[in-house]
Amino acid sequence: MNGIVNRRGHGAVPITGGLLWIAHYLLHLGYGLATGRLLWEAGDTPLGRLDGLMFFGAYLLVGLSLLGLRARLEGRVKALGLVAACVAIFAALAGAAALAATLVLREPETVYRVSGPAGVLSLFAAAILFGVALLLARTRPPSAAAAVLLFGLLTLPMALALPSLERFVPLYAVEELHFVFAGMVWVAVGAVLRRGGGMHDDASSPAARPAGERALASGC
Repeated sequence: MNGIVNRRGHGAVPITGGLLWIAHYLLHLGYGLATGRLLWEAGDTPLGRLDGLMFFGAYLLVGLSLLGLRARLEGRVKALGLVAACVAIFAALAGAAALAATLVLREPETVYRVSGPAGVLSLFAAAILFGVALLLARTRPPSAAAAVLLFGLLTLPMALALPSLERFVPLYAVEELHFVFAGMVWVAVGAVLRRGGGMHDDASSPAARPAGERALASGC
């Protein structure tokens, strides 16, 4: 799984995850505008199941994307990378369990109550660990590593703060709004992977190598 976003074109995985999270919010917003209620209250309806598939599908894909980022460390900060990978594996498995429950169980909320909070929190923790590891490993561009770190650091505080805006706007308009931020982060990370073939260490670029090594690499 470490290579899942390791080659050019595999940025589609985080991009798809990010777009699913944005669609998750839009579905909540549309349902709220149509009914004045929260979509979470309609979890046993076809629309609620569709939302569950989008939400947990997104966080499974983001978990896999985090695992793929371990390859970018190229053997550096091994201990931190290993811990981050273990946390990301747990998050991905929790997402897979919730996704499976949405597909096969009549009342998937029982699984959601266990795998949902634990999985999402572990996803944020893995992002923080990987963001720090990527910055320490000096991967390029640093903005992509910083985006992963900010996803881990800011998404939960945003989730806690946004409902306080209910005094100004309906709750359905803000309760899941933090997933627009999360989705945009992963679309941006995926775009970097697709555009440049990935994030690279400063020392691995031709300009950073000694002149003799560059000459050998070029065949001179």
